[in-house]
Amino acid sequence: MQLNNLNGWNTLDFSNGRDLIIQRKNDHSLRESGIKLTGLFSSNAINIPFALAVFRDDFIDDEKKIEVTNRLRSVNAFELSSSAELFYRFEKNNFLFNTPALITLNFKAGSINEAKFTKDLFQIIFFGNASYAGATADFSQTENLSYRFHQLRLGVQKKFDFINHNWEAGIGISVLAAKSGSSLKIDQGTLFTEQYGSFIDASYNFEYSVSDTLNKGYFAYDGIGTSADATLSYIPDNGSLRLLFFMNDMGFIRWNRQSQLYSADSSLHFEGFEVIDLFNSSDSALLPFNKDSLLHLTGTKISSKSFSTLLPVKFSLAGIY
Repeated sequence: MQLNNLNGWNTLDFSNGRDLIIQRKNDHSLRESGIKLTGLFSSNAINIPFALAVFRDDFIDDEKKIEVTNRLRSVNAFELSSSAELFYRFEKNNFLFNTPALITLNFKAGSINEAKFTKDLFQIIFFGNASYAGATADFSQTENLSYRFHQLRLGVQKKFDFINHNWEAGIGISVLAAKSGSSLKIDQGTLFTEQYGSFIDASYNFEYSVSDTLNKGYFAYDGIGTSADATLSYIPDNGSLRLLFFMNDMGFIRWNRQSQLYSADSSLHFEGFEVIDLFNSSDSALLPFNKDSLLHLTGTKISSKSFSTLLPVKFSLAGIY
């Protein structure tokens, strides 16, 4: 946790990012501007070599898979986020009740990818279903959220006395423009593999939403939204332990009407398909499926409609000595 000491003011964000700061002080106020870079990779099971191989679309050998498998729990979590931020803030001597305040303006560009998944889902994706012969794999409560965003935020912080103690409070309001959004939620999902592989039975209830895939360009947005940040800190008179509470990214993004929603609450019994002549068959005979036939086979409905994404709000408590 970093504390940017602009006349003792806190920051609005709980972050371990790195700041490049330019500071200017005169008789009237203290002004500060800079660049802030942050990155977060967190998971109880997925390690960095495996994650890099996935995002680079590299070959993933069994050693990487087994190393992750040994760490898996019944339900697992993964988060990868990064951002670059420009900020400018200054102290205003008289603002609200004729006391000093810190005004902050931020512009941030970043991306978020987070997931919650079961051990069975990982095993099926990366090892296949052979080890589940005669057993049922459970994918229930799997979730994924991914999007890129630009954010403009205005923040105000004030110091005040309450119950004979010094406190500091702040709030920030942001406007968000986002693109490349997707959201997956599997409320219920199972896959049973017959002992000798003669058939599989699947049962599922899921929703998958994806933003407008035809909207190209760096500043071409698929959705807009808003968010709020808040901080509260106790500042002891003797300057010892300072306690800070943060709430960051409470808000939502509303995606446009060109977004697509795939949903299904159904089941599937599959025994494979018959190929009469393996060596004289066309590709369509060997793989007799396309997008439309798969949607029909699985009972998946598709519609173009807007949808909303709740941002991954974070609550943090920190102490600075």
